Amino acid sequence: MAKRFTDTNKYKKTFFRSLPAAYKLFWDYLYHDCDHAGIWHVDIEIAQIYVGKECEISLPGALSLFNSDEERIVVIHGGVKWFIPQFISFQYGPLNPNVKAHSSALFILEKEGIDPYTLRVREGLANPYPKSCLTLKDMDKDKDKDEDHMLPPTKDPLQTTSPVSKITSTLKEPVVLEEKPPKPLKKPQVTANFTQPSLKEVSDYCAERNNQVDPEHFVDSYTSKGWMVGKNKMKCWRAAVRTWEKNNFSNNQKGSASSQLSTDEELERIYGKSK
Repeated sequence: MAKRFTDTNKYKKTFFRSLPAAYKLFWDYLYHDCDHAGIWHVDIEIAQIYVGKECEISLPGALSLFNSDEERIVVIHGGVKWFIPQFISFQYGPLNPNVKAHSSALFILEKEGIDPYTLRVREGLANPYPKSCLTLKDMDKDKDKDEDHMLPPTKDPLQTTSPVSKITSTLKEPVVLEEKPPKPLKKPQVTANFTQPSLKEVSDYCAERNNQVDPEHFVDSYTSKGWMVGKNKMKCWRAAVRTWEKNNFSNNQKGSASSQLSTDEELERIYGKSK
């Protein structure tokens, strides 16, 4: 999110105090919505949404109020964009090409046809009252008028053949586009997330199966191994309990080294096949 300087004294200035409430909001919105070179892409519909529908604003009204005593808004590119010269002066001061933070603003101003040092629009780009500065209601009225006065298109008497027929007539053979077969969709790989069981969960499961596996020994054994089965991460601790159960890991006899090894080998074989 871009951060910008704000004028804490603007509420003390006559210009800002004299603005109607809706245009106070609109002026503040312009300073936040313009790019870092002070260029605002004119969009009265979006501006009206942000200012609030109950605070009706219009582009001609804004230009009249903002430029009442000095030129604070410069309309460029036929009303498509607005330029705010004071934004540059307040945010940067005099622009310097040797300052990295100024280089992007200098580039944008040059591209928009604005002298970055005088902050004046080069001749031929400014248009103080473009057609695009109508309110939304006026634009709807003009649209209705244009539709009422729209005439059907007339044919050119000198044009006997359509441009499309001229192009197709020059082709000796029809062009056949080869359709490539669709690529087969790859099945998404589903990876199960292993959750380390608590001692109570293992104890409850062993009691449910009525086996002789020592839950505490089971949990301590795999906790020391980081819940790994060989080189693979354990996927199902209940399956491991059942394997211990099958290899006779009892409460009274924790299991010999050979039975422990065979249990791990069997689990590793199971996990290896599932890869």
